[in-house]
Amino acid sequence: MLTSLLDFFLSFIHFKEIISFIETSEQARLSWMLAFGRLSLVEQLNLLLMPLAPIVLLCELLLVLLLQTKRQIYQVVKVPFLIYWFNQLLVLGVTFDIGYWCIKTLSPFALFHLPHHWWAYLIAFVVWELSHFIFHYSSHKVRLLWCLHAPHHAPEHMSLLLIYSNTLLQGMYAQFIRISIGSILGLDHYLLMFCMAIDFCWGALIHVDERLWKTGKTGWKVVDKLFLMPIHHRIHHSNHAAYIDTNYCNTLPIWDRVFGTYQEAHADEKLSYGLVRACNSTSFIDAHFGDLILLLKDVWRAEKWSDKLLFLVMPPNWTPNKIALSPVSSQPHP
Repeated sequence: MLTSLLDFFLSFIHFKEIISFIETSEQARLSWMLAFGRLSLVEQLNLLLMPLAPIVLLCELLLVLLLQTKRQIYQVVKVPFLIYWFNQLLVLGVTFDIGYWCIKTLSPFALFHLPHHWWAYLIAFVVWELSHFIFHYSSHKVRLLWCLHAPHHAPEHMSLLLIYSNTLLQGMYAQFIRISIGSILGLDHYLLMFCMAIDFCWGALIHVDERLWKTGKTGWKVVDKLFLMPIHHRIHHSNHAAYIDTNYCNTLPIWDRVFGTYQEAHADEKLSYGLVRACNSTSFIDAHFGDLILLLKDVWRAEKWSDKLLFLVMPPNWTPNKIALSPVSSQPHP
């Protein structure tokens, strides 16, 4: 058990987690590592930023051990731990790297190519944030995609462990959308790796436990407005009706502001987390497969083939006029 937990912790500093959510072939890994090594700025960022996530995770785990009972520890760690190992089992023997494929296939069709000047890195990251917004927004607005994303929202607490509360297919979808859009909009593999290094680290840190960073912001207005802080992502994970479908960005909230999904927290409000539907957040089956099971039930009950298809592609709370949704899936989802 201790060995498994240690491996779970150390996986944060494995570079393969940035490259792809799934295991890649040796040739693909070497190709990506070569690209990474040739970009000194990315290499420096990696050396500076990558230790932050495991350090914060270690602090969280120590805090859990000190402040919580065995039962509480079990409830916090159980589902992310099981999801992590479930995904590891699924990728045994998989040699296809969807990110590598996207770059190789779509780069020749790029609308333009950004040079490696300092200003190009800024533009690259704005483009990357747009691709993340599209991925994240669609994961909330298309019910089939929501079923892949819902496990990430199932836990009723904020923690770095949420990084592993994802389905394998969602990781592949995220890579496909973000790298495809980036490649078409002029980001070569050097710029993509630059964006992914920052995105991985910041995307982990915004899930930090509230007890480690209570306010979730720096207190400096310029910084808290410019960057998407932990408090903003806590709002995104909140099941409060006013906060559903907000703050989709990952590092810079620029596209949330452009598309009207940016949301600040109400003053002194206690946030609650988890799915809107009734969910046993400590159950691996319910957290990981619950929304998919409900979708399949609704598809089965639909009389028209058009309605069956629409159930897959419409928002989670969509329903035909003549059919009632499963009781626990009839509410909008966070």
